[in-house]
Amino acid sequence: MNKINVAILDKHQIVVEGIGELLTSVEDIEVILKMSDKRELIDGIKKNTIHVLIFNVHDLCTEDMNLIQKIETESPQIKVLVLSVVSDKEVIFKTIKAGAKGFLAKDTGKNELIEAIYSLRNGYDYFSSSIANILLNQYINSIKSNEPQKKI
Repeated sequence: MNKINVAILDKHQIVVEGIGELLTSVEDIEVILKMSDKRELIDGIKKNTIHVLIFNVHDLCTEDMNLIQKIETESPQIKVLVLSVVSDKEVIFKTIKAGAKGFLAKDTGKNELIEAIYSLRNGYDYFSSSIANILLNQYINSIKSNEPQKKI
């Protein structure tokens, strides 16, 4: 199997280096880009084959959503994996709508990060359990609100 080429983006260089170090022991994963500047990332992904982008964000703003959407539109082969402290359901939905294929909460450990990378590379979406619970609860609530009321 070919290596999974990963790019890491965070505004803090030490976080980028830390995530990169976590992944160095995984034989199938190669960290190709470690970036702290969004503009440099765009140039970097044009020059390299990237399978998964780990996008570590602190407060998902419109600029971040636009970047995810730009990558989804211009480089659909790159699967965006968001790692964030933000777990507000509206932000999660906007991120997914923008094109992110995975979302991990900050309580994620190394093994789950690696599992998410493999899942995305294999064509599956991946959400940490806390994020999946938010999505599932929203789905269940939407089903309940669309059900006709039973008469007693």
